[in-house]
Amino acid sequence: VEGTNFSIGKTAEFFITISALNCTAVPQLTPVVFYVLGYGNVTVDITPLCQCPCENDTSDVNSEYCSGQGTSRCGTCVCNEGFKDKVEGVSRCDCNTLDVEPCTHPTSGSVCSGHGDCVCQECKCGAVEGGSMEGAVYSGQYCECDNFNCSVSDTGARCGGAAQGSCVCGQCQCKTGFTGQSCDCPLDTHMCGTNDAVELCSGAGSCVCGECVCQPGYGGDHCQTCSELASLCDRAAVCFNCTNGTEGSCQPGCPGVDPTYVTQSTPMISGMKGVQCPSPVPIVLDGGCTSDVYYAALNLSSGKRCQRSFHQFVVKACPTPESIDYVAISAGLGTAIVVIAVSVIIGIKIYIIRAERIEFKLFREEVLHGTHCTVVNPLFKEPQMVFSNPVYGRDIDMDKRNNNKDE
Repeated sequence: VEGTNFSIGKTAEFFITISALNCTAVPQLTPVVFYVLGYGNVTVDITPLCQCPCENDTSDVNSEYCSGQGTSRCGTCVCNEGFKDKVEGVSRCDCNTLDVEPCTHPTSGSVCSGHGDCVCQECKCGAVEGGSMEGAVYSGQYCECDNFNCSVSDTGARCGGAAQGSCVCGQCQCKTGFTGQSCDCPLDTHMCGTNDAVELCSGAGSCVCGECVCQPGYGGDHCQTCSELASLCDRAAVCFNCTNGTEGSCQPGCPGVDPTYVTQSTPMISGMKGVQCPSPVPIVLDGGCTSDVYYAALNLSSGKRCQRSFHQFVVKACPTPESIDYVAISAGLGTAIVVIAVSVIIGIKIYIIRAERIEFKLFREEVLHGTHCTVVNPLFKEPQMVFSNPVYGRDIDMDKRNNNKDE
C-alpha cells in the first residue's frame, strides 16, 4: 500500500500465494503468521488441499469431450498415446501426431512435398533458408506451392515486381492495370495515342501492352506511316490458297486471280504497282510446268494510300524453250576436255619432279653421314719366293754389238 492514500479506518487487501511443500494424510488446520509493516502480525489459519474432490469421481475414458482420444478427468483431458492438444491450453486431444496420410501429396507421395512438417494432420509449410531467396516461402495444402517459381519480366523482376504483381503457387497474379504471364503488360493505352490522333494507333492497329501492333502495310510507333508494298505479300498470302484453287474458303475482301495473262518477263499490269511473292504451293501452269512465285499488285487508282485494293496475278503459260546451240555446246565440251588433259599432265610432271628431288636429297644425306673403314683379310699371306728378271736393267743394244763382234 506504499504510495497510496491510506489512513486508519480504511480497509486494505493483500493477495498472497502459498504453496504446500508436502501434504499430510489427513488435512490439518495450520496457522500462518504474516507481519504487516505499520500494523503488526496477522495470523491466518490454512487447511492444505492436496487432492481435488473431482478426482474421486469416475473418469470418463475416451470421452467425447476429449475428441474420443483421451480420458476426461477434473475438467481436463489426459490424451491417449499419439494424440495431443491442437491448441496449447485448450484440452481436447484433437491432434493426431501419428497419421500423416492427410499430409501426403496424392501425386508425388511425399509428406508435405518435402517442404514442411505434418502437424495435427495438416502441413505446416516452411520458408526457403539461405541464399538470396529472402521472403521465399512454401504454401498450399501439401506445401506444393511457392512464391518464387514464376515468370520473370524483361526487367528481371519476378511478376514485374511488387508494384505490378505477385507470385502465387507458381503463377503471377497481376495487380490492377497490368496483365500478361509476367505482369509486364500495362493496360494503360495512353502510349498508343498521339497528340493529333483521334483513335489509338491511328486507327490502323491495336494497342497491346502499351505498344501499337499495326495492320499490314502500316508502321511507326503509332501506325502513322505506311509502306504499300512492304507487306503486300503478307496480305496476298492470306487469300492465296482459296483463290488459287486449293481448299479453303476465302475471307471477305480477298481478291480472285486476275484473268489477265501475264508473263514472267512483264508481270505487272498498267496502272498497278506490285511485287513478286513466293507461292506456298507449286502453281501448275498451262503447258504442264510449275511456278513457285506469283505476283501481287496494288490498284493505284483505288482508295487512299495504304487502303488500296490489290490483285493477284499468276503466270498463265510455260516459258517458250529457246533453241539449243549444239555447236557452242560441242566447242565448250572440247575445251573442257583439253583443259582437263593439260591439267593432268602438268600435275604428273610436278609429282615426278618433287619425287626426284626427295630421292636426291636422301642420297646426299647418306653420302655425308656414311662411315668407311679398312679391314685386312685374315687369309692374306706375304709371298714366299722372289723371282728376278735376268735382263732387268741391262743395255740391250750393247749386248747385240758384242754378239756381232764374236761372230
